[in-house]
Amino acid sequence: DYLVKGRVESFIAHAIYNATARAAAQKETKEACENLQNMLDDSRDAMLVLAADNTIRFANKAARTFFGRRLRVGEEIGIFIAEPGRTQELDVPQPDGTVAVVELSIGETRWYGKPARVVSFRDITERKQAEEEIIKSRVALQKTLDSAISTIAKIVETRDPYTAGHQQRVSALAVAIAREMNLDDERIRQLAMAALIHDIGKIYVPADILNKPGKLTDIEFNLIKTHSQNGYDIIKTIMNLPCSISQVALQHHE
Repeated sequence: DYLVKGRVESFIAHAIYNATARAAAQKETKEACENLQNMLDDSRDAMLVLAADNTIRFANKAARTFFGRRLRVGEEIGIFIAEPGRTQELDVPQPDGTVAVVELSIGETRWYGKPARVVSFRDITERKQAEEEIIKSRVALQKTLDSAISTIAKIVETRDPYTAGHQQRVSALAVAIAREMNLDDERIRQLAMAALIHDIGKIYVPADILNKPGKLTDIEFNLIKTHSQNGYDIIKTIMNLPCSISQVALQHHE
């Protein structure tokens, strides 16, 4: 009886210890989850806690506002396709019929002792719209620049009809060579522009010298030679173009 009583008391003590430890662990887990919940609620980004099956265990205030009643299962908002550590962009329909662009990122955590994921949604709609406007502005600016370059090339040709078409042919040849060399698109674009206006300095040369049918005097020939430097000076000081283009004008007779 004494041995049985001792074993029972030991078993009860052990059970009480385990229960106490388990209660303490559960309390600690609960407090940790509550702290995480409070931290997520304070975030301006929409944040969710997902279980392994993508069911939502918690949604912070920003998420409840952003997703509204549609916030039930992870698959409904497409987050099941993302992986921890990976960032991606999603289009999320809004109640007013618009579409918001969100940046989604996922991190791993534990929620009440079980593996879970914290999903963060940052509304980047305004940023994307601003980026699109910048792109549109650049495209419009490039079209304006291309038109200006073309106009300048035509002006130069009207003053020197003897070489009409020369600049366009140089541009076409330069682009063909650049593509064969596998240069990048921006480099090729700059080469095309440089070729079209490499003779812009001729506008400083008197037309009667450019169109003189007979042999040029040394003075006249030396005057024509200045068109490289003149072209460099024009492009460098007046036109907002890459420095490589002005260098082409300067060195194209070297």
